[in-house]
Amino acid sequence: GLVERLIPRRPTKAKLLADYGWTKEGKLRVIYRLSAGVLSNGIVSVPASLKTFLHGKFSLMTADNSLAGTLVAKDSTAWGLGPFFRRRGGEPGDYLSLIFDLSERVVVAHIGDASLAEEPEMPKTSSAEDMESTVQP
Repeated sequence: GLVERLIPRRPTKAKLLADYGWTKEGKLRVIYRLSAGVLSNGIVSVPASLKTFLHGKFSLMTADNSLAGTLVAKDSTAWGLGPFFRRRGGEPGDYLSLIFDLSERVVVAHIGDASLAEEPEMPKTSSAEDMESTVQP
């Protein structure tokens, strides 16, 4: 028992990526749970499966359509959220929604509570009939 108590405990790494997927409008949505580190350095991770979509510079906008800076994504990291957090605030445990318009190179950021992560933004899977009806002869 004494030896076990003397072994330093590693802090458990909190899962900050809450969810991601496509909206009904065809935009990419990524939800994070904010930590003190994210709030202080303005850096988030990019899910591996999204690296091909999320690369380069995006104009960072607030929900009220104000420019808040530039978000830059490269490899598995995105940075540039510091000015947004300084303007809009945020606390550890809040949620951050980033909605990317890939064609316009714009990302809109929203901060909220856990209900932000539960919004039904993701589209339903298309049926084979729906896909056939969109194919041009």
